[in-house]
Amino acid sequence: MMRRLLLVGFLVVACKQAPREVKPPENGAERTERQLAELAGKLDPGPQAPLHAIFPRWFMVRIEASLAPELVSAAAGPAAVAAARAAITTTSQALERRSTVTEIWPVALEFGRGVVLAERALAAGSGDPELLAALTVAYDLVRGFEMFRRPGVFTQVLQALVEEVRRDGSFDEQELEEAVSAFHSAVASATALQMHATARLLREHPRHAQVPQALTRAAVAREEGEDPATAIRLHELAIALKGARATGADHADLARACYGALARECGDMALRTARERGPGPADAAAFAERLAELDTRAEQARRAVALASATDVAERVERGYLLVQLRRYRDAEEAFIVARHRHPDDARPLTGLAVLAMKRDVDMLAAGEQIWAARQLKHRDQLYYEVALGTVGVLLLRELMAVVEGRSTANVERQVAAVQALVVEYGEFDPARAAVIQLLVAVVAASTREGGAGPDLEREALRLVMKFILSPDAWRLLYATVRTMTDAYLAAATVMTPLPPALANDPDIRLQQVRAMIDVALTWEDRAVLAAAAQAAATLPAELDADVVATIRATVDALQGRFGDAAALQRALASFTAQAARKSGRERALLLNNAAVVQALAGDVPAALTTLDRAIEGAPAALLVAYNRSALQPGSPEVFIKAASPESSAELQLHARAWLVKLAEAGSGDAKATRQEFAAALASEREAGGKARPLPGGWGVSAERENRLSFSYWYPGGLEIVDEVVPQWWLFVPAPTFAALAAERGGSKRKTQR
Repeated sequence: MMRRLLLVGFLVVACKQAPREVKPPENGAERTERQLAELAGKLDPGPQAPLHAIFPRWFMVRIEASLAPELVSAAAGPAAVAAARAAITTTSQALERRSTVTEIWPVALEFGRGVVLAERALAAGSGDPELLAALTVAYDLVRGFEMFRRPGVFTQVLQALVEEVRRDGSFDEQELEEAVSAFHSAVASATALQMHATARLLREHPRHAQVPQALTRAAVAREEGEDPATAIRLHELAIALKGARATGADHADLARACYGALARECGDMALRTARERGPGPADAAAFAERLAELDTRAEQARRAVALASATDVAERVERGYLLVQLRRYRDAEEAFIVARHRHPDDARPLTGLAVLAMKRDVDMLAAGEQIWAARQLKHRDQLYYEVALGTVGVLLLRELMAVVEGRSTANVERQVAAVQALVVEYGEFDPARAAVIQLLVAVVAASTREGGAGPDLEREALRLVMKFILSPDAWRLLYATVRTMTDAYLAAATVMTPLPPALANDPDIRLQQVRAMIDVALTWEDRAVLAAAAQAAATLPAELDADVVATIRATVDALQGRFGDAAALQRALASFTAQAARKSGRERALLLNNAAVVQALAGDVPAALTTLDRAIEGAPAALLVAYNRSALQPGSPEVFIKAASPESSAELQLHARAWLVKLAEAGSGDAKATRQEFAAALASEREAGGKARPLPGGWGVSAERENRLSFSYWYPGGLEIVDEVVPQWWLFVPAPTFAALAAERGGSKRKTQR
């Protein structure tokens, strides 16, 4: 009995539970901190080598030279931390607005300086939250250049920038090579650096005001990395931290990520909340456009889910395109590949893979391979031909231009024939565009053949407009060719012919028309065309870039002011001056130069000289600005000698030589020699321009014209044909003796002004 009681007692003791520690329930802030810490663990790739370790040696030398001693000796001190934050904050946005080497270089140097100071401060033990947040901004900016590392259009933009630097002569070849290598390495490491800095900010400063913005930046990076689930979580936490401060734009960000994840309920709820919250500080029109885009994205997600088990080839391919638009590139590739294997005689899956190569990697070579692989397959639809011409057509055009410019000696006849065959077949779907492309390819191809006669471009352009009167491409081609017409009345009639009603409000066509009007007026010194250009400029569509329109109107006003319209001169001066205040580099120099010439036309030469000095400060290499200063305050002939070189425009060369004659006759040079040089330049220009055409520069304008010709395809936008002339009109002071000197040498008879 006793043994039983002991056993029972033992069992009671054994079964008695040990006391447990009861944790108090989490409050909202603690729960959020825990969630942020968990998310930080998921995001963090671990410590990374600093970005500045990748910088080229010569770049680091220049940065070190710019650092004050106290910023180096106390790397984690308040001054260094503040300087780092300020440098990154002020330069991040500025870098995105710069486009030329002259503009980019000083900003890039300051940006690099900020990164060096920030990363050294962290290495020295600083945990400043503003510093970590600034670094997430810096790394996110570098990550955004990922497209420039991929083959295709963006790589060519980078190459063009490198060529501009090479021509500028500011850096030697080794420095350029090191810079390009460092750029690729920096972009490759930027995502990991951004995620690590974000993770540190979340762990160490979860309640800091910069955390929501850092979460949003990280969310976009995860979306672009095709990790929609993490992106959704990041957006949700950013919204939770903002609370009542979360705007409609924040919820729109979440909706975009949800639809990308095919999570329609999540997306619909976020979109509904975005509408309820409204735009907040964002632009209302832009916000409304964004909501419309999200409506489209919602339908894409719905349709992609509905087609998940489709077996029909058209539906499989449709689903692939939907996934492309939702940035689910891996899933899209799988959809196209499955369709390709199950329907090997159908061109549409391969067309889809070509579109994917363009959309994901901007890789025209890879896209072209898919296009040629589908060349003999069935179901080559309009999309196939548009993608083909936007890829293999572009590659051919580049090769042709390389041959024309002497950079290649390749025989491209077979490629031309293959692309022309594509164009002919494309004509079944869009005869007008096919005819324009066929003419352009034929013209460029003919220019590669020595002594080969190509089509009469001006005549053919007129024929195409008459045949396809509603084709925007035909009108663009006509306006691009009008500058080479040798008949003044035909050129004037071409630009002054009213557009058909269907195109009368097309922004781009109207822009090309008014640019062509101004160039025709300048070429033929035709006041009637100038008046028509003024009327056309006054009614340009509001959709066009405001600064482009302002420049056109100011240029026309300046020309009319040259003929006595004082009010037009004042309008031109106000416009050029206002625009210059918002610009930088060479663009600012052009505007200030034109403002100065207008001031001189109005009789205020001292003000003009001051304005020209400001223009020279911003673009010391702008020779025409220096020419104008010497023309308004004649002295040494050196500037005119430079302006008379073959690198200058025809207008500037002739007028610079006329100035040299004037200075020589005043005792600064050999009068006989300068007159002979002027006569030789005059004869050369007459031979090149034709006897019927007035000598260039009579109205005091030197036009730099960029001829743009390309085809491109961008999904879902479609095939785009770029065929335009983009002029920049630089005003200059004509030599006062130019007309008399030309007349002495049998100057060409100028057409009567109408």
